[in-house]
Amino acid sequence: FGVPDGDHMATVPVPRSWTTGETVTATIMNATTGVKGAHDFMLSSPRALVYQTATTNMPTSGTSVTMLFDTEQYDTDSIHSTSSNTGRLTCNAAGLYLVVGQVVFASNATGYRQVVIQKNGTTNQTLDRENPVSGVTTPVSVMAWVQLSVSDYVELIGTQTSGGALASTAGFGQTWFGMQWVANS
Repeated sequence: FGVPDGDHMATVPVPRSWTTGETVTATIMNATTGVKGAHDFMLSSPRALVYQTATTNMPTSGTSVTMLFDTEQYDTDSIHSTSSNTGRLTCNAAGLYLVVGQVVFASNATGYRQVVIQKNGTTNQTLDRENPVSGVTTPVSVMAWVQLSVSDYVELIGTQTSGGALASTAGFGQTWFGMQWVANS
């Protein structure tokens, strides 16, 4: 066990059972199943935050598109890849995750803008839909508590009904996606 550094998968520590009359020692307290193991895990629990430096084009009005992310602000557990399936955040330590994201749609006043957090390519976890305002970009943010098993993944899906092609807005703080482990279940 060690604090995840991007090259190792985090392992949720399993607390040890104590017996009556057992003497507490530094070895026991510093063990993976001791206080230090749980402390280290919580200080660096599995989490990732990714964003776009290039836009994702939504070429057809009304068609849902997975947002793609090419830059990692941080990733403590190999949750995201910048080379394959770049729209996915993949679970490597089972548990309950807080999943958050935002898509900023380019300026266009027609139709609506919608963002969904989707689990394993099929199950919508949350959805938000906003009406755009003329002359400004339209940010749509979503958040969900999602129970994930190892290898489950989540994606951020954008839909727009402008009547034509529309792109996301790229840059840190614009279109981004993240998740953080919060509990075993």
